[in-house]
Amino acid sequence: MRVFLLAVLLLFAGDGFSADQIGILHLVNGDRVTGRILSRSSSNLVVQTDWNLSLPIPHRLIARTEILGAPIIVSPKKATPSPVKPTPPVPSPVEVAKAVAPKSTKSKIVAKPKVKSVWTHDLRLGLDLQYSAIERQIFHSRLRSTHTRGPFRNLLDLNYSYGKSDRVVSADKFTGSLKTDYTPKDRWYVYHIGSVGYDLARRIEFRYQIGPGAGYHVIKGKPFLIKGSKLTLNLESGGEFEDKRATSGISTQKYFWRLAENVTWRINENLTLSEELEFFPQIGELVNHRYRFESNLAYKLLRNLTLNFTVLAEADPENLSDFEPESLQVQSSLGFKF
Repeated sequence: MRVFLLAVLLLFAGDGFSADQIGILHLVNGDRVTGRILSRSSSNLVVQTDWNLSLPIPHRLIARTEILGAPIIVSPKKATPSPVKPTPPVPSPVEVAKAVAPKSTKSKIVAKPKVKSVWTHDLRLGLDLQYSAIERQIFHSRLRSTHTRGPFRNLLDLNYSYGKSDRVVSADKFTGSLKTDYTPKDRWYVYHIGSVGYDLARRIEFRYQIGPGAGYHVIKGKPFLIKGSKLTLNLESGGEFEDKRATSGISTQKYFWRLAENVTWRINENLTLSEELEFFPQIGELVNHRYRFESNLAYKLLRNLTLNFTVLAEADPENLSDFEPESLQVQSSLGFKF
């Protein structure tokens, strides 16, 4: 027994074995096993390797043991999980069609803003009364309607007056006109005017005028003399054909040039001054001419109510009655805007 123990001690001392050391086991078949020596018994040697945590090897298979020295901690490798990439959503058929469809090289069509129609109306009513050596009662009315749509503007003007002086009819007149103008540019515009009417006091049973022309916006809403005021000035030129029929049955047709200007001066929010002058020289006989001048001062009493003072002067050399060829009227009226 003592001899066996002594042999074991000599064996352990001979190869320098100690637990928890790293060693290389040279096997009799020429293979080598490297690992940490865990324990040793009389029959085998237990080694921990990378591929086996506890591997028993019989002594009879070991030719030589080589101790490396410092221990190395061997741990099994853990598999690092690869990051899971999110699965992209499946595109819809519409998205696929958009992606596959070739891009159009045409420029995008920009929708034009809708053109609005704007209507404005101005109704004026007046009554002139005089009771003295001469009695006079004259009623006059006027309706001006303006329709604007983009570059087009239509102006409808209806005038009617009726009155008596010393119980004799001194005014029985109606005039209706329609003017349409088109402004293709910022300054220039073209227009067309047509008018019909009668003046029984001057023995004109029926009269109509028609003619085209062109105009120019000289001043468009600029301040004038007073801060905050706005001034507008237009000049027009064109032609006119007139057909006049008297109560006696006489009928005349003539051609005229038309030269006109109109001014609107908005002095402030409550006061507006407007003026219009039309001059008609007869073509071929410039001595014969007609003219019409009107000036109106409007004062705003309420939001849609105005007080108007109007000066109207007219001249027609072809007089068919006992009245003077020239006339001058001063009128006052109340205006209703809607």
